[in-house]
Amino acid sequence: MNNQESSEVLDLERLISIILDKKIIIITTTFLFGLCSIIFSLMITPIYSSEALLEPNPRLQQAANLSQFSGAASLVGIDLPSSSGGADIMTVSVETIKSKDFFNNLIEEKLFLAELMAFKKYNKETKEISFDESEYNFKRNSWVINRENKKPTFHDSYETFIKNHLSVETDLMTKLTIISIRHPSPVIAKKWTDIIVLKINNLMRDKKLDELNKSVSFLKDELNKTNVNELKVAISDSIERELNSLMYAKITEDYIFKVIDRPRVATVQSAPNKKNIVVISTIVGFILSILFCVFNEFISVFKARRNSDI
Repeated sequence: MNNQESSEVLDLERLISIILDKKIIIITTTFLFGLCSIIFSLMITPIYSSEALLEPNPRLQQAANLSQFSGAASLVGIDLPSSSGGADIMTVSVETIKSKDFFNNLIEEKLFLAELMAFKKYNKETKEISFDESEYNFKRNSWVINRENKKPTFHDSYETFIKNHLSVETDLMTKLTIISIRHPSPVIAKKWTDIIVLKINNLMRDKKLDELNKSVSFLKDELNKTNVNELKVAISDSIERELNSLMYAKITEDYIFKVIDRPRVATVQSAPNKKNIVVISTIVGFILSILFCVFNEFISVFKARRNSDI
């Protein structure tokens, strides 16, 4: 065994010796870290998630596949993507969900803003929620911000919703979309997810209905103005296509998204992961206690050598 190998063995033996000598300190410190992490994890407000798995309306997919054979109108009255550019209807729908205009639509729902900005506690047993009375008076339906009777600002509310609660992800391969809501109340998380799915379908359908009604009205006016038979036939065909699209839009509830898996009231919290918090904190406590003991031993040896040299 050479000197280097001998030194490494001695260093390892010395480290083990320090750990054994200071085992009480190490065990106590590790235990305290673990205990504190348990207390901390119990104090953290649990977060629940509710998800809706959605597929694009198959009729929209069919229209997209047939777009190369269609003219100005599509099979279902949707403005289809073309080589000239422009976002497809699914991308527009997803981005609409994240938009400020859509959020402005959400806050019109009863208690939505209070559940977003003044939520205090969720009771698992009764499934009831309570609000922070220093911010919102439920009985009077009034807000108190900095002792003034006013609502939270639109900007603050929107940022809170986007950063802390909403998640929208689309798989580029399958085109499936997952809308997820995180909230301390699983009941509210499920309710918001349902509202978003309903509103985005209704919003996009209402927009298309408005476009189709204007288009049909315009085509009818043009039909009455022209005396050219070929043009009359072309306009009549266009009107027929638009009326078919109008009928489809009126009778279809899941106009943009069809639900594959509906949101549910979660029974298990999605965050925080209490087990991971306790395990990681305990390991960190163990490592820090060893480092502290080794460093303390190093300082003691250094001081002893310094005093002997003097």
